[in-house]
Amino acid sequence: MDHYENVYDLLTRMQQDLKSVKKSVNKARKDSLMISSNGNSRQFFAVTHKDKHRDRKLINKDEAKIYRLAHRAYEKEFARRLSVDTDLLQEAAARMLPLQFNTLLKDLPKHFDELDPFYVQHPEMLGNTMLYPNPSQDEWPREARLTTGGLSPLEWAALPYCENTAYPEHKIHRTSKGVFCRSKSEVALLECFDALKIPYHTDELMRFGMDMAAPDVIGARSDCALIYVEHWGMSGDPGYVEHNLWKLSLYAAADIVIGKNLMITCDDENGALDMKLVEMQIRSIFRI
Repeated sequence: MDHYENVYDLLTRMQQDLKSVKKSVNKARKDSLMISSNGNSRQFFAVTHKDKHRDRKLINKDEAKIYRLAHRAYEKEFARRLSVDTDLLQEAAARMLPLQFNTLLKDLPKHFDELDPFYVQHPEMLGNTMLYPNPSQDEWPREARLTTGGLSPLEWAALPYCENTAYPEHKIHRTSKGVFCRSKSEVALLECFDALKIPYHTDELMRFGMDMAAPDVIGARSDCALIYVEHWGMSGDPGYVEHNLWKLSLYAAADIVIGKNLMITCDDENGALDMKLVEMQIRSIFRI
């Protein structure tokens, strides 16, 4: 499950930070800073420990050294706290209970394993017109994420994913790389992604809490942030507008925000897409 990945991603980053700060502390001089007070007066000393003796040197006029030694004290305390937090998180991660559906079956009442696992988890989808593939370890819809989860953009793009299979008859337009789309504007959008060498997934079915939605495009930025892209065509259908607003509400709840990691393109009044403007949007949000 994704929260497991998030915990272990965090633990890995904390361990890397701890290694880095410990290296910095060990490389620093062994002097420490001591500040004495006499009323409103402050005296700053560089303290060196030799065997069982302690030597003090007044450094009131050496501001740079005062702050270097203060920074070393900060790093030592930072390393101590980070070490404690890393141990706590490692212990908590080891005690977490797995939440994959198959691991839960043994604790459910008898014969529950005979039910359709998708509808056990998402009964609200009964009767929904969208079609979903059978669950598998690789293709089961993933939880919406903000980053590639430690993978490079190309590694992330190569992952198998669960593609939305609703309304396949609408996918009649094809890009030069063979990706089928629902409109010529979407084709133009993907051609721009290909030209700018941005790795992407199209129409990936994703979980947003208890809901599911398929962003038109998800692109991976060079810093491994995921950028969600929606294309709004010209349609007077109230249901189409309502669906778009519903998707925006899902995105907002998942911290996917316009201008930060959400980009929206729109057809003009003639149903055409201004690709010069779109390329500017892409370059801006993908920091190209």
